[in-house]
Amino acid sequence: MSCVPAPEHPNPVVLIHGTYANASMFTQMASHLRGQGYCIYAVNYGREPLSPYGTADLMESSQEVAAFIDSVLEETGAEKVDLVAHSQGALHAKNYVSRFGNADEVGRVVTLGGNLHGTTLNGTAVFSLLWSTLLPTFTSLVSSPAAIQQVAGSPTMVEANSYPDTAAGVTYTSLVSSLDTVVTPNSASFFEAVPGANVANLDAQAACSPAIPITHPYMPTHRTMIALTQWGLERPLDEVVPGPEDCRA
Repeated sequence: MSCVPAPEHPNPVVLIHGTYANASMFTQMASHLRGQGYCIYAVNYGREPLSPYGTADLMESSQEVAAFIDSVLEETGAEKVDLVAHSQGALHAKNYVSRFGNADEVGRVVTLGGNLHGTTLNGTAVFSLLWSTLLPTFTSLVSSPAAIQQVAGSPTMVEANSYPDTAAGVTYTSLVSSLDTVVTPNSASFFEAVPGANVANLDAQAACSPAIPITHPYMPTHRTMIALTQWGLERPLDEVVPGPEDCRA
């Protein structure tokens, strides 16, 4: 875990993957950020038996991610970390800061297609909730606890939404794409600022118009999203829209 950060980037960066994914999704992003002087740590979490990572109960996964973040702080001796999270990972970042009371340990949070408030799955979520209510055993066989719990209106998301998205003193950047059909609508990814929190909610597809469209599964590997992640980690607090140069990694 040892790493010596560049003086201008003292906070270790913890990368938090999404559902049915793992830390390897961040290989390109991690390489880019290390080249800019950041110390990078990535967590694998939430593995159900015989299933991929990111499939377990959301609260259990949040606790697992929190323990990893705490271990990075202890190992590095840093005062704060920065969190970069894709999809489901955004909820674990939010829980670490707001629900578990660790705002003093976090400098910045950058999310990519983050599922903060529950997804409508492009209009199909109501059927997922219905099946999980009427046939819970069948639903558990064809899906995963994490997938079911992330649907808008689920008891898990209702409880999650009772906690604030943000905390004073932390800088947040939410990167979304109008072409995302997994976490929908885009507002499901937007942070609502409490007093003292700095928030930028950005449609990366509209802001940067990349040649390759930005879709949900490939956000962690998309060069525009990698560039904008760095922007989110470094942007001045009064800057909520990137310049053209910020769109290029």
